[in-house]
Amino acid sequence: MSFDFCAFLRKLDPSVEYEFQSLSGGLINLTQRATKTSHSDAGKFPAQASLVLKYAPPFIAAIGEEAPFSQKRQVWKPLTVKSCLELSVEGYRSACNRSVHTPKRASLGARTVGLNFGPVGAPLRR
Repeated sequence: MSFDFCAFLRKLDPSVEYEFQSLSGGLINLTQRATKTSHSDAGKFPAQASLVLKYAPPFIAAIGEEAPFSQKRQVWKPLTVKSCLELSVEGYRSACNRSVHTPKRASLGARTVGLNFGPVGAPLRR
């Protein structure tokens, strides 16, 4: 199974043409860079010369469909990254040194940025 990044972006931003390049190193998701080849100041992303697109298949991309992996992971990672960006440097260091409960489904995204969270909306706990 693969994801058609070209068809997806053509539907989202039809006035611009893009060239696609697969990005290496990803084990879990499929990732490509879409570089504008026409109308660089047009379309839905006028300030961007290129975009990085990521698709989270319902399996581990590097292994294939025989290694199922829930797409719910995509809910936790953005929340985790957003929370990290909202923290000051000292707040980030403090949060990283806390020992908190982490639901299994949230651990991958949380570990990616060094924080562990409880359920959505729950505060960090010491």
